[in-house]
Parts: sequence; structure tokens; C-alpha cells
Amino acid sequence: MMRPVARANAWELCGTFWHTIGNKMLWIYSYIRDRSIQMKILELYPTGSFTSWAPRKLQELKEQKIYDSFGGGTLLFENAYIKLWEITLYPGERLPFSRKNTNYLWTCISGGQTVSYSVDGSINLYIFEKGDSRFFSFRNRQHISDVENTGKNIIVIHIIEYKHEKVD
Repeated sequence: MMRPVARANAWELCGTFWHTIGNKMLWIYSYIRDRSIQMKILELYPTGSFTSWAPRKLQELKEQKIYDSFGGGTLLFENAYIKLWEITLYPGERLPFSRKNTNYLWTCISGGQTVSYSVDGSINLYIFEKGDSRFFSFRNRQHISDVENTGKNIIVIHIIEYKHEKVD
């Protein structure tokens, strides 16, 4: 049974949504996408600025296999519509570069901060409070990035990846 929207936070909706199909899923998807429970994002270096990158990061992009979705994360659930991922990172731990070519929603379960390097050269710092969510739109394009826990605590992030919006 679904809770009324006014009383449900974004993650409760996500947890309920993957049990539903059809119009209910589309309605919840739309509701989550438009929510303004968002983490803070600070652009440390702009697009095209590879001068601040460590040589090992550039080498990793050139020589290592780049996985689809959230390589290194734990796939908790999958059906015809979504994949539900969990990323748990200890301080200083990172996930390697991976390719995202679908829309997805992050919800931070723990709070913390991460740094993400993107293949376009940009570097972003994400600061999360417990329960912060953010919808990422990569429909009709591809995005390659990594993620590293730069905070002092373990960070846990749940991700809903929308499979039906994949770019071919």
C-alpha cells in the first residue's frame, strides 16, 4: 500500500515504487523528478579543465575498461523498468569510472561528501545530508564519471536507474 504523497519522503516513494507497475510508476517517477530535496553541488573545476587531474586518473580513463551503470556498486533489485543499486564507500574509497546512459535518482542514506571526476574534465564536490536526493538526467546522451568518498564517515547511497530510458 502506498502512503499519501504529503507524508512520504523521496526514498519512501522509491522503495514503494519498484513494487508497482504501469501508471503508478510513471506518476511516482514524475513526482520524484520534480522534488527539490537536493544535495549541494560545488563545481571545483569546469568542463574542459583537465589540468587539475592527477595523471593516474587520466591513465585510468585511457587504459581501464569502463563499466556501464554503477560498476562496483551492489545491485539490490532489477526488473523490466529499473535497477536498484546501493553504493557504500568508506572514507577515501572510490568507485572507478563508469558509463551512465539512463536517467537515475540518488538518495543518500547516511550523509557525507564525495568528489566526482567527469570525462568532460569537470570535477564536482557533492555534499549530502541524510535523505538528500537528486535526479540526474542523461537521456539521449552518455556520461562517464567516478565517485570518491572524501568525507570522514561511511557514505551509503541508493540509486534507482530507469532502464526504459537507456540511450542506444
